[in-house]
Amino acid sequence: MGESAVPIALALSGVQAAASISGAQASKRAAEIEAQQYREEAENARVAAEQEEAQRRKELVRTLAAQEAIRAGRGVELFSGTGLAIRDSTIHEAETDINTARLNALNRIRRFNLGASVSEAKGQSALLGGIGAAAGTLSRAAEKLPK
Repeated sequence: MGESAVPIALALSGVQAAASISGAQASKRAAEIEAQQYREEAENARVAAEQEEAQRRKELVRTLAAQEAIRAGRGVELFSGTGLAIRDSTIHEAETDINTARLNALNRIRRFNLGASVSEAKGQSALLGGIGAAAGTLSRAAEKLPK
């Protein structure tokens, strides 16, 4: 390479290196935005789960009250063996449903949080890859310098 071409080659290598780093930074920013979206989805899922649980508990209270009203209206003792068995069964079924819904919500929240972690790792990897590419470009340019 002629000596007059060396400054141009070095300048082009510098531009390539800067472009690699700039692209990597853009990828990292995009990954951070994606991670933030996942975190927001996780928070939304947590709030929705709490609301669903509260709603199910309200439904349980209404069901128990309706059962007691029916038994009282028929003149059946509220706390007889059968009445208590029905009440306990209703409570058990509702608690089972609530616990299942809670576990499903926790799994969904966990998936969103894992997605956020993966996005953050992809962003960090993109940045390191861009820096590595820039270093490689500059290293190859340095090898072409006259000795």
